[in-house]
Amino acid sequence: MTDSSTENCENCDYELLGLPAQGSCPECGHFYNKLTGKGIANSKRNSVQKFDRLMLRARTIALASIAVIIMLIGVILSFNSPTPGIPLFVSGIIAFVFLLATVLSFLSEKTAK
Repeated sequence: MTDSSTENCENCDYELLGLPAQGSCPECGHFYNKLTGKGIANSKRNSVQKFDRLMLRARTIALASIAVIIMLIGVILSFNSPTPGIPLFVSGIIAFVFLLATVLSFLSEKTAK
């Protein structure tokens, strides 16, 4: 069970002290469950959730950055290659895989909210 001194409704921030372990918020009607933490805004839990969201965003940005760097490496290698299409093609395929991973990371970031 969570610390009851910091339990508030995550929707309207109404203090849920003294209310049953699960039910609806008397202020806004939002469902809460103190045993599982669903619908509860707890300061410690909120900071952990913010950190998790930050890490998901950092992963998405890192994957996109890697895709751009791979394409830049392919462009640089194509200047020194007798067949410039091959480094561009290979780096394009690898960058495409990283871009797909970026899209999947972004979508999982949206569903995690």
